[in-house]
Amino acid sequence: MEVKVDRVYLGKVDGETRQFNSRTGEWGPSFPATGEQIVVSEEAGKVSWSPASERDGKVFIDPKRLRSIGGIPTSPKGDSQPVALDVVLARVSTGH
Repeated sequence: MEVKVDRVYLGKVDGETRQFNSRTGEWGPSFPATGEQIVVSEEAGKVSWSPASERDGKVFIDPKRLRSIGGIPTSPKGDSQPVALDVVLARVSTGH
């Protein structure tokens, strides 16, 4: 799957696109074929993603789809409510 990179929040990406090897399994492909915004996290070769929604100028992710970023849970309490990405990234930067 080739993903167009609009913004890098954490880490580094060379170029405007990033290719991920994605298999089509029992539940379909591991990436959506969509033109909508998604947030992608890759940790130790494992790729996770969540739809991105914007509200009041902030990007929100689904913590059930993207469970952790940088080894930090996106929802520390295990909630299923959308989580502001900037809040998660702040926790990642402090390691909490």
